[in-house]
Amino acid sequence: MPPLTTYPPLQRQVFALYRRALRTIHLKPPAQRASWRRFYRFRFRTTTASVGRRDISAVEYLLRQGRRQVDGFADKGVTGVGVGEEQLRWEGERRKLRDWWSATEEQTAV
Repeated sequence: MPPLTTYPPLQRQVFALYRRALRTIHLKPPAQRASWRRFYRFRFRTTTASVGRRDISAVEYLLRQGRRQVDGFADKGVTGVGVGEEQLRWEGERRKLRDWWSATEEQTAV
């Protein structure tokens, strides 16, 4: 069954890079996977927030930079990633927002 939406080629490249980054997490030790997931999620979300959707040259540059970074991190010698305070704070804010949305949905469903 064909997809409902056809995405532009550049957007498909971004999706492919994100999938590739998530797949490299499975090469890491189980104890480090949550940190890697948090790291990649933070990097993609904060980077996309700083670049406009129509700024094609910036998106292409970030794709090249992201590919090099994912290739470097995919090396088996790289096992852990540091998670800074900014990433933890960002994740906490996202969790609060997610909890708020789920509580709101539960109230409207009742």
